Amino acid sequence: MKTFRSICNVLLIAVAITMSACSGDDDEEIGIGGDDFKYHHQLIIEVCDEDGATLLNPNLKGCLDLSKITASYDGITYKLPDSTDEMSRAYPLYIYGIRHNVVDDEYFISFGYLDKAKDYNRAKVVIDWGDGTSDTLELSISHDSNNNPIIKHWLNGEPNPNNVFKIVK
Repeated sequence: MKTFRSICNVLLIAVAITMSACSGDDDEEIGIGGDDFKYHHQLIIEVCDEDGATLLNPNLKGCLDLSKITASYDGITYKLPDSTDEMSRAYPLYIYGIRHNVVDDEYFISFGYLDKAKDYNRAKVVIDWGDGTSDTLELSISHDSNNNPIIKHWLNGEPNPNNVFKIVK
C-alpha cells in the first residue's frame, strides 16, 4: 500500500509540473494565438466594414469572397486555403503563407511565419482581396546589441503600431 501511495504522489507531482508548463500568457504581443512565441513572427489581418462588422466570417452576408483572397511575398503568391483554422496553443508552429482563422468567433487572416532571427528591411506582403483592391503590409526587423528583435510594421505606407493590421473596406 505504501508503494501505491508513493506512485500516486509521483504521478500527482508529474501532472502538476506538466500543467504548470501549459499555463501563462505567452500571447500578449498580438492577443490572439501567440507569436510562435519567440522565434517567428506572423502578421494578423482583421477586415471590417465601416460599421465595424467583420468581412471575414463566411457565415455572414456581405463577407469577402475568401476563395479570391491571395497574399504575395518574396515573389510567391499564396492562395487562402478553403478551410478556416480554429486556433489554439496546440496549433502547429511552422505555417507559411496565408491562413483564415477564428478564435472565439473573431475572424482574421494570418500571414507568416517570418523568422525573427533574420533582418528584414520593409519586406512587403501584398494582400489582394479579389475585388480589384489590395493592401500592402510591410515589416522591418533589426536587432539591438543583445540580439533582441526590433520590429516595425506599416499598412499602405503608414506606420502600424503592431502586427495586427485593421483594415476597413
